[in-house]
Amino acid sequence: MGCERAQKFIKAWALLVIKRVFIIGNGFDLHHGLPTRFEDFRAFVLKRKPQLVVTAEKYLCGLRGNWSNLEEAFANFDEDSLIDEASYFLKSCGDDDWSDSFHHDYQYEMNLVVKSVSSELKAYFYEWLCSIETNEIDDSQKLHFNDDHSLFLNFNYTPVLQDFYSIEDDQILQIHGSIYDGEDGIVLGHGWSPQHRFSSGNDFTNMEDVRVLEGQEIINGYFESTFKPTADILSLNAEFFKRIAYTKTIHVLGHSLSMVDLPYFKAVADATSAGQPRWYVSYYSESEKRRHQQTMASLGVDEKTIEFQALAQ
Repeated sequence: MGCERAQKFIKAWALLVIKRVFIIGNGFDLHHGLPTRFEDFRAFVLKRKPQLVVTAEKYLCGLRGNWSNLEEAFANFDEDSLIDEASYFLKSCGDDDWSDSFHHDYQYEMNLVVKSVSSELKAYFYEWLCSIETNEIDDSQKLHFNDDHSLFLNFNYTPVLQDFYSIEDDQILQIHGSIYDGEDGIVLGHGWSPQHRFSSGNDFTNMEDVRVLEGQEIINGYFESTFKPTADILSLNAEFFKRIAYTKTIHVLGHSLSMVDLPYFKAVADATSAGQPRWYVSYYSESEKRRHQQTMASLGVDEKTIEFQALAQ
């Protein structure tokens, strides 16, 4: 989200007395019958480019047919396997079958994989988002909430709030962008800072082979391009968290409180602590409720101020 759009929100929020904050997660869209699971995204890609699914499940550890934690899987890229496989092309210049192409083949093979599981996968992700129809939602799925003097922290990319509930754009912070922001405006990725990631254990001390060093730069570039810059996003939208300081209630609707998004919840909890708002946190199962209880406790929210509510899916 650009600075210009953020300034537009700041101007609008300044005119509001914030009574309620709604934090919207993917379960909100699922409740309305939309096929927005990461598993639905997998099916979308599988139908259009099966090999991309094979590549993603091979190198993004933890997927293996289960894409429910796709964003966390980005942090667990199997660089060791890629290096081992690409090493076939690290031919010595003294080999009988040496070719000038061997100066670049190692890096080329690495680039093919990295681009597939980063930029290409994201391009399909945006295409999939744009294919989701939001104008055929059944009215029976409509939730009844009063949006007057409310702000919405929306983690979804779809325009359900605008299209189905007629919420004004200037009441909604699309924290990770929306389909209307274009592919470049969509934020999708892991929360593991590239600067703090551990070494893979591979030996890159051979400074004489520039191919190895360039290959490592390609891998470093992957982690940078798939990193979700949460700190930057929070800084850009700092005014939002100032405006909600004395909100009366916070409603968490359909969010899994996943690890990658916890910094946002921590920011909300810290920003509103002085006002001691009432939290209403939705859940789908008893196991999810228990996880939410633990997560809210880790955020420092007093359990006496939280009410957990079952949300039909």
